[in-house]
Parts: sequence; C-alpha cells; structure tokens
Amino acid sequence: MLIEHRGQTPSVHDSAYVAPTAVLCGDVVVGPGSRVLHGAVLTAEDGQVRIGRDVVIMENAVVKGRAGHPAVIGDFVLVGPHAHVNGADVRAGAFIATGASLFPGSVIGNGAEIRVNGVVQVNTTVDPGSVVPIGWVAVGTPATVRPPDQHRDIWAVQRDLDFPGTVYGVPRGSSMRVIMAGQSEFYGAHVDDVVVGTEPTADPVAGLQADVETVEESPVYESPADVEILEPAAAAESLESQHVEPVDAVEQTEPVEQPESVEQPESLEQPESLAETESLAETESVEHAETSDEAGSIADLDLDLAVPSDTEDVDLDSDLHGDLVEDADAALTPEPDPAR
Repeated sequence: MLIEHRGQTPSVHDSAYVAPTAVLCGDVVVGPGSRVLHGAVLTAEDGQVRIGRDVVIMENAVVKGRAGHPAVIGDFVLVGPHAHVNGADVRAGAFIATGASLFPGSVIGNGAEIRVNGVVQVNTTVDPGSVVPIGWVAVGTPATVRPPDQHRDIWAVQRDLDFPGTVYGVPRGSSMRVIMAGQSEFYGAHVDDVVVGTEPTADPVAGLQADVETVEESPVYESPADVEILEPAAAAESLESQHVEPVDAVEQTEPVEQPESVEQPESLEQPESLAETESLAETESVEHAETSDEAGSIADLDLDLAVPSDTEDVDLDSDLHGDLVEDADAALTPEPDPAR
C-alpha cells in the first residue's frame, strides 16, 4: 500500500517489488531490484527513507525516517523480520538480523553484522566488518559492545549520547506527559494521509444515497421470472406476441406416443405362429408317446425272454419248466430233522 504523507508520495522502481500487505508512507524511495515483503512498514515521518539496490526488507520490519536522521539503507543489505531501523544509516553489504534495533543517529559500517536482537544505541557507530553478538548492545563512537547484563557499563557510555533529545526532541529529565504530548502532535499528521490511487469522498452520505438510487433504478430486478410470477396475464400476452401457441405444442407431442409401434399386434401376438407351435408340441407329444410304446415293447420283449409266456415254443419245454418249479419248491421246503 502506498500512502501520501505530508504531501510526499512513495516512489518504487519498476524492477522492485512491494508486497500487497506492506506499507510505504511519505517520502520513501525503493531502488531497483529491492524487495519489501509482507507486513513491512517503511514510513517517512518528517524525514526521508531511502532504500538502495537489491535490498530485502523482510516481514514485519520497520524502517522509519526522521528529521535530521533519515533512514538510509545502502545496496545489498538484508533487514531481517521484526527488525527496527529508526533513523539509522546502514552502509552497503551490512546484515541486520531478526529483531535487531538501530536507533536514530546510528551508523552501521560496510559489511557489519548486527545479529539477532542486537541493539545499536543512538549516535553509535559500528565499524565496518564489526559484529554485534546475539542480544548484545553497541554503544558509543567508536562502539563498545557489551552483553545486556552489563547495564551499568552500557549506561556509563549511553548517558552522554542524549537519547531523549535525539529520539523525542526533549531535554533529559522531561516527564512522559511532556514527551507524549509532543509525540501525539507529531503523529497526528497522519490524519491527512491519502492512499495512493484512491480519492476521499467529499460527502459519504450523499455518495451512499446515489448508490441506493442507482440500485433502485437498475433493471436487474425486472427479470422474466419475476414478471411471470407477479403478472401472469402480462406473461401470457408476451407469449402471444411471440406467436407461441401452447395448444399446437401439445398436439405436436402426440406422435411421440406412437400407438401403432407400441401395440404391434402382428409382431407381438403372432397367433398363427403360436398355433403352429402348439401343433408342433402335440406332434412331438404323440411321437414321444409312440416312442414310449416302442420302448414298452422292447421291455416286454426282454420280459418275455426272462419269463416264459403261453407260446408254442414254451409249451415244447413245459416239462422242463415244471421240473424247475418243483426244484424251487423243494429248495424252499426244509428237510425233516432226523433227530425228531
């Protein structure tokens, strides 16, 4: 988002990139190939912000320019997430790590490193190539680097660097009531900010009323469906005007029924074919019966071979037959028991 502030509009090089959720406010210039990522804020309060070539300002970092202490970031610098660069001069090739804090009037030499949560106090100069360790504090010029638990030693140097005058423009010993009254007036200048690409509405209520009238006059609400439901007579007249005859449309559906093709008496019933089928079945039954009779004759023939019948051939052997019967009877009659 680009915001005009104090009559100044941000400028972004064509080859640079600013994320949609980043904010550039006031006299801010972003150089070629640089990237300002999501949530980052570059704000020129009453001083300039200048970003060089191929710089990356990472997520949620803050770069703030002040009167007398513009924020200047040289070429090939990385400013890490949540870093705070306030009125500092960061020279080319420096590395500002996550959460680092640089206060107004500080100078970071070429290639210097301010590591995670490192602090560079007001009016402090970090020599080129120097390192501020994780969480340590650089104070004074030339900078003395101390761990955070050595506050007494840090304060001994910081006391003469005029933090209140450099940051808030007040003498040391001023109350917070005085400091914050000045800060409220200072940041009140944002009331007149304008988002670039938009124009404020002079009379929002009048604009809203105009929008309502436009909606009421819109033909979108006069759809054919609404007309048919609310005014059926008008819909019928509209059909007649289009030469639509519902009766003819119904009559045209009669051929779809196709009664002749559905009944098809000859092809479906086929009475002659059915009679022929029944005749054929009777013929097969008769033939089957004859075949059964023949089979019965064969069975009788077999029986005749096994059991003698009253034929002349059997009569020739009647004596033999009688003997066989007598032998069978004898076999079935038990012999008398001599013991009895």
